Amino acid sequence: MDTKHNSRILRLPLRFFHKGKRYEAEVVGKVIPFNKYFTIRIPGADMLILEALPCHEERKFSWITNGQHEFGYLVPLIGKEIEKYLV
Repeated sequence: MDTKHNSRILRLPLRFFHKGKRYEAEVVGKVIPFNKYFTIRIPGADMLILEALPCHEERKFSWITNGQHEFGYLVPLIGKEIEKYLV
């Protein structure tokens, strides 16, 4: 996986399966200082914007987006992948 991660910006290409369907996406977000918004580009769909809300547990987040996006059901899955790269 060609992840580009410097001290400021995270660019993360994602490839995953959900209920037998393959998805590809690219995550872009500012990491340091931490920005709670991440944009997700899914080919053939509108851009999805995720918001990370800190939970009480250290380094864990609740991920939310506009509930009307056609790929809104993928938010928890994408959020878990982003968490792996947050410092």
